[in-house]
Amino acid sequence: MRKSRFSKDFKIIAAIFLLSTISTSLFAQKEMKKEAKKENANREYNLDDIYANNPELKPNRFREILNRFMFSFSAGYEATFYNTDLSSQSIYLAGSKNILIGDADNKLYKNWLNAPEYIGEAENFPNYQKLETNGQQVVYKGVGSGVPIDLNFNYLFGRRFRAGLGLTYATHRLKKLSPESNLNGTLIELNPEIKSAFFKYYLTLGAELYHYKGFTYVLDMQFGKTSLGKGFSKDALERSMTINVGMPIERVFSEYFRVFIRPSYEFKNYQVLLPESTSTLKTSQNAFAITLGVKIRIPEIKRCPIHSCETQMKHAHGDQAYRGQPLVYPQNPKIGQIPKTLQNYRRKDKAKFQPRPAGM
Repeated sequence: MRKSRFSKDFKIIAAIFLLSTISTSLFAQKEMKKEAKKENANREYNLDDIYANNPELKPNRFREILNRFMFSFSAGYEATFYNTDLSSQSIYLAGSKNILIGDADNKLYKNWLNAPEYIGEAENFPNYQKLETNGQQVVYKGVGSGVPIDLNFNYLFGRRFRAGLGLTYATHRLKKLSPESNLNGTLIELNPEIKSAFFKYYLTLGAELYHYKGFTYVLDMQFGKTSLGKGFSKDALERSMTINVGMPIERVFSEYFRVFIRPSYEFKNYQVLLPESTSTLKTSQNAFAITLGVKIRIPEIKRCPIHSCETQMKHAHGDQAYRGQPLVYPQNPKIGQIPKTLQNYRRKDKAKFQPRPAGM
């Protein structure tokens, strides 16, 4: 009888101990989950905590140097503003289409804008009408158009500054020049019909000013010389330095690929040396241009060659580092940055495994 009572009491005590142990364990797990949630809520995840970096995996030294260069290609539209002041020259009207100028010795010249030719002294052309300016300023203006194609490369100093060299080839055409004041109807419009090709080589300096939602705002300047091509006489021209100020707006798709639009204004002029004379004629040739283009940096590591590898981040196979994305995509994508093409593939794969309704 005593033995059965002892056995019964032992079972009760064991049951109470087991229940208390289970409840204590459940309570401890609940508290641990609460602490983990608090810790996760206050923690900012860093991709470096998830994807371990191996300091021994260094990129190829040559590729690492090339990665410091950014190559740019662009094309667009350019408007060139001609401005020639003839106030210090004598002006002669030859027929209804030609304006001739004369120097202090009354020597006459045609094609004075781009390829001056000496045709003789004014006294030998009595039929040419000399126009009286009466002290008024005589200015001819015109707008030429062209298509610039630009190629340059920049070396990147840190994250903000860049310097490099570049070349620009631009088609150019000028149809007409118009007088700013027609001197009571005596001045006429000129039709030089200049067709040429400009070639510019330059040094460029730039700095990134501001970053906002995937866009980078840059200020850059170009310093160089412009060859005016076959439409202008090289022997009769003295060219000034070309200074170009631009403000590219870059859409940053990845650390290796950008698309940009660059509005710019260019300052340049040239002086025409009149043959057999000490007189010169200065023409301003400032220009506004807007170009669209791409900028590319050579990756310091290669694309992963394993087709079955689905790693989206920069990663390693063995002792070699690779990148998991094409040039145009973020190389270490965050949530929501996975390329849309990959998302589409995943939707298609998911659709394959979804059961179809009966009768479909």
